[in-house]
Amino acid sequence: MHFTNVNIYFLVIISLTISAKATQWMSPTFTVDFANYHRHYRLVAPIDAARCRRKNLFIFVLSAISSYERRMLVRKTWAHEKHMKHASVWFVTGRAENANDTALLTEEHKTYGDLLWIDIGDGYNDTGIKVCIDSNYIILFVEVYAGYQAYSAYCGNATHVLRVDDDVVVLPDRLMHLVWTGYLGFEKKAAYGILWEGDSKVVRDPT
Repeated sequence: MHFTNVNIYFLVIISLTISAKATQWMSPTFTVDFANYHRHYRLVAPIDAARCRRKNLFIFVLSAISSYERRMLVRKTWAHEKHMKHASVWFVTGRAENANDTALLTEEHKTYGDLLWIDIGDGYNDTGIKVCIDSNYIILFVEVYAGYQAYSAYCGNATHVLRVDDDVVVLPDRLMHLVWTGYLGFEKKAAYGILWEGDSKVVRDPT
């Protein structure tokens, strides 16, 4: 059989297309299942479960699409690898509403691999959120739910889970030290934290 150059190029393109489709990652379907709200969703980008290997603490950080600078600050400070011997940190964010934000998130996840990027709109204009729920916090609940589901599906080996916002500071390894030494007590179910009220000032002296 005789092939021209055009035929050969055409066959190569078909082969590459089939190969790309065969290796394309597909997220499993997850379900948000509240008493008055049910919705299926998928992850936009793949999760590398190896990031959870031999980790005892799974931390998911709620973060808006536009909060790139906050995420970078977290990565450079308390989520830096020198503080993460026992923990794995992930940022939960919703679906971008325009091509530019989608491209930025895609590049961010390609670089850091730490986004739990769900395909539910990251805001209150998402049509799927407009249901009979008397609450302004439904998207918050959905993202928290997604964080726990990601933990169960990909990082279930971790013995502890922590949910925080991107304006919160955590010392992951120090936290696990306090847990293991019994400093926090032996309650099976407990929550710990400190709230400063009034005119508290941030100490910015690096020393």
